[in-house]
Formats: sequence, C-alpha cells, structure tokens
Amino acid sequence: MTLITHLTTEYRDNPLGLDITHPRLAWRLTTERAGARQTAYRVIAASQPELLRSEQPDVWDSGQVASDQSVHVVYAGAPLQSRQRVYWQVTVWDELGASSQSETAWFELGLLTADDWQAQWIGAAFAGGARSTFPVPYLRKSFSLPADVVTARLYVTALGLFECSLNGQTVGSDVFAPGWTDYHKRVQYLTYDVTSLLQRGDNVLGAALGDGWAVGYLGWLHRQNYVDRPQLLAQLEVTLADGSTQTIVSDGSWLHQFGPITHSDFLAGEAYDARREIPGWNTSAFNSAGWLPVATFTHPEVRVVALNGPTVKRIQELAPVQVINRATMGRKRHLFDMGQNMVGRVRFKERARRDRLSLSASRKSSTRMDRPTTPICVPPTRPITTRSRVKAWKFGNRSSRSTASAMWKLKAIPARSRRRRSPGLCCIPRWRKPGRSHALIRCLTNCKRISCGDRRAILSTCRPTARSAMNASVGRAIFKSSCARRPSIWMSRAS
Repeated sequence: MTLITHLTTEYRDNPLGLDITHPRLAWRLTTERAGARQTAYRVIAASQPELLRSEQPDVWDSGQVASDQSVHVVYAGAPLQSRQRVYWQVTVWDELGASSQSETAWFELGLLTADDWQAQWIGAAFAGGARSTFPVPYLRKSFSLPADVVTARLYVTALGLFECSLNGQTVGSDVFAPGWTDYHKRVQYLTYDVTSLLQRGDNVLGAALGDGWAVGYLGWLHRQNYVDRPQLLAQLEVTLADGSTQTIVSDGSWLHQFGPITHSDFLAGEAYDARREIPGWNTSAFNSAGWLPVATFTHPEVRVVALNGPTVKRIQELAPVQVINRATMGRKRHLFDMGQNMVGRVRFKERARRDRLSLSASRKSSTRMDRPTTPICVPPTRPITTRSRVKAWKFGNRSSRSTASAMWKLKAIPARSRRRRSPGLCCIPRWRKPGRSHALIRCLTNCKRISCGDRRAILSTCRPTARSAMNASVGRAIFKSSCARRPSIWMSRAS
C-alpha cells in the first residue's frame, strides 16, 4: 500500500501568513514495495475542505500530470488574495497504475500589500543613548468584543524584539522574533492564530519590547544602529459570530510603562528588578492609571514582509548534572554544571531579600575552573529579587565556547554592600615618578584603586563640574599624557 505523507507548502506544514502568491508544494510517498515510484500526480485546491471531498475544486485543478515530480510543484491556480486560506490535496499514480490520495493540507495568506496595514509604528516616549542601556517598555491596549469570536489573527512585528500577550497569556512560542534583517530595508512580520485567547467582553493586547539587533549593541559597534528605541507594529483582526469584523491596531491610543527589566541586550546582558514588577499589567482587571501614552513613528522606506521560514524556539530543557557549592570572600557561590555545550536561557527559583544575584557562565577544564568567558559571549545578568519566585530571561540568551561542559555560576551579594558607580566619582591618573601631582593625589582620601582598563568608562561618569575642578588642580597635561605613560588609576569621591 502506498501512502502520501508530509504535505508541505514552502517547506512548512500548514503555514500561516504566507506572502508568496505562487507557493511551492511538496509531498512524500511511503510504501513497503521495492521499486515503487510515482508516474503521475494531480493537485486540487479549494476554498473549503468539503469541496475537495466532492472533487469540486474552485481554486485550482492541475489535472493528471505525467511526472515523477513531488517537490517544488508550483501553485498555478486562481490569483491569491490577502488573508485567503486554501485547502489542497494530491492524488498520485504509481508504476502499476494504482492511485493513492493524500489527506487535506492547507496554507493561509497574510497581508500581501502595504495597503492591508492599518497599524502604526509605536514605542516608548523616551529613548536611551548610543552607549547607555534603557528599560524594557511594556505596552497595552484595552478593547471590547460585543460577540463571540469565530477567528482571530494577529499580524505583528517589531524593530527590536517583541513578546505579545492576550489577556495575560503569551502569544506563540517564538523567541527573538522577528529575527535580524537589514531594518533599513525590510522587517519580517509573524502571523498568529489567537482565536482561543480572546473572549467576549473586555480584552487586553500587551507587548514587551526588547532592544534586540535593531537597538542593542552589535559586535564592536555602539547601540542604536537602526533606530533609537524598540518599536511595535501590530494588527489584530477578529471575525465575530454575528458576521462582523473588528480590527485593533497599534496607534497613539496605546499606553506604556517601564517594568522590572531595567535593561536587556544581547551583549550587555539583562537585568531584572522584581521590585518593579507590575502584576496583571496585561489583563483587563488592571488599572492603567498613571501609564503614559506611546509615541508614533513612520518608516515609509521599510518594507514589511512575511517571515517565510523557521523561527527560533525552545527545543529542550537541561537539568544540571552537578552542583558545586563554593564560598569566595565570605559570599555564597553555586556552580551548576549543565554537562554539555549549550546556548540557551537559565530558569531558576530563588529566595532572597533585596539581594543581588549575579549569574554568569564559565568553562570547565579538567578539574579546575578557568576564567569566566568574556561578556561578549556570556553577558552578565543581575536579577534583583524581593521574594521567592521562578525567574527566566525574556530577551537574552547565554552560551559557552568551551569544548567541555558549561558551568553556571550564581552568587548572592547583599544590596547594602554593592559597589556602584555614581555621577559623583572622578578619576585622576597617578604618575609613577614623584612630583606635585603625586603629592596631590596622595592627599586624596577614601580612594580605591581600579584597573587601567576601566579608566575610560569611569571618566565618562564624572560630573562636568568635578572634572573641570580636577583639571584645574592637576593640569590638563595629566589627562593628555595618561595614555602614553599608562599610569595607574585612582578613584575618589568628588566634592
């Protein structure tokens, strides 16, 4: 017996949101008979599956085609329209003249033209700088549906990364959507079937936006290489039981606020402050008083196209094969050996009282721990917690470059002992040879020595007034010659 299986459209099973008007179809033959082969096929397509069962296709009938082709069979039926769903099946004849018919498959078109989009680009009213991170904005839109929902499609993309929700439930399972493209030219949108997430009455569409590739650091470059803040483009189209339709789009009526993710970047890491959590922010029962209106943007030069390919998804969960407890300078530290190389996210449950938990990755060689991997490969992560909870990261990932096993390090640092840079810090280079500058610096109190590698970063945090006073006292020549002389750096609190 010959079976026809693995019916695909553009390499995908029952794809949703295609923007290819002549998609390529494919199928496989499965049989136990040696030497079996296809000698002819017939593809029929219809707007309803009942028309296929009665062999009355109203979209396309290829007729019997003498060919052994079973991949890249191009659809050649009636012109396809935006949002159209097409059901299709194939009949195959083998070398013995026997025919076999497949099950029904389908594909659905997305928004094919720019005129189909009614939504606007929206984002937070504030933006960070080219070398400074910024909190993740949370956006929400309340709306009401007067009848039961029959079908609903969410067409959504972002300049940056997005994670959407409806009535508190996450939409889809994609990660790092919509992926990296040249955002100056095109951005890819995704289509979701959200019929089961909507209800009659009040609903809320929410979105959290991460920096991603569009806003965050890229390689050795600074931030904001494409846009200065993450932006959302969303269009929700709902068909109701009474036959009416309702469209909810991203526009100036949305509201936004900043939540617990104080920054999120592929290279700079992600920081989570649980004290800033907003419980129920994406549900209809939430009071949005105090939230801010969003800003709207236009990008006429950017083409919005469908994502016609696989997306990043969670595929596996790993548990530590070994947990090593260590203490360094009186602080607890736990090493979690994942047993293999990996790229992914960490989910852990912790209990802390306003502590700072620092998570990083290291590499294990033989029986000793090597140096931690560089922040470019493994960004630092600092969740600040207030109670026992389960935490997983939203817009970041972690990796290990070692050939052995990845080791995850978790250490707790009391908040009162944290050392933080403040705008009141100034830096003065210390010359090795004795002299006036040397004597002046030795008179400074409450100084703490830091590495020369941090000189540029800390200089940028100095107050202009403190830096001017320091220049007047020590002399501008100190700073001009600091790179050539490679002095050690001292840090003191500015007056």
